[in-house]
Amino acid sequence: MATLVIILNTLEVDPGRVWKAPWRWYHEEMLTCCLPPDALKKGIVLDQFVSIAKCNGLNVELHRATENESARTFREVVAHATRKEPHHGIIAVSFARSALRQTGGGHFSVIAGYHPDREMVLLLDTARFKYPPHWAPLGRLWKGMCDIDEDTQLPRGYMLIRREDGWEANLTEAPATKGSKTSGPQEVVTDIQEERSYAEALKIFVVSDAAWQVRSLMSSRTP
Repeated sequence: MATLVIILNTLEVDPGRVWKAPWRWYHEEMLTCCLPPDALKKGIVLDQFVSIAKCNGLNVELHRATENESARTFREVVAHATRKEPHHGIIAVSFARSALRQTGGGHFSVIAGYHPDREMVLLLDTARFKYPPHWAPLGRLWKGMCDIDEDTQLPRGYMLIRREDGWEANLTEAPATKGSKTSGPQEVVTDIQEERSYAEALKIFVVSDAAWQVRSLMSSRTP
């Protein structure tokens, strides 16, 4: 779920809710649509990832690592996507950690870079307590994507994800979560006004603080 949060925030999708005032950013607890209550603890499968992404305004091209796909095609997609700005498409992969000689089972990650000479991809691993962002061999990653998910009996794969044009958050039905609040259309306007007021207050504080420092400096130089 953290991987999907990274993608939503990178593509600047508005959740229509305040995360921590005054900012409206996605958090894992907001992604509760289409999911059973224990999904955040148990994890999700590839099809659920796609469904949640679409529910939150993303366009998803799903490619399973089957006979119709190949490592060469995947390499070309990675090379193209990592040369472009994020809004042209972000690649998220579902793979078995064992293929990279890591502990754990199935995992999702964003591909943030590609080194063609060394055939390595940069994975933004979200389990920072285990693995920081790291480079991994593309061939081994592909092998991990070919792994059969025990829950679905289907191979894993990768997704090319973009922001859906013209999508707007459902402001009237979005469920409230701990630490956030649901915003209706009028509340969103109020939130924006509060953000601007906060920014203006911060600007005044910074200017005032700078003026005070200049005054103090000048006073200290007075004989």
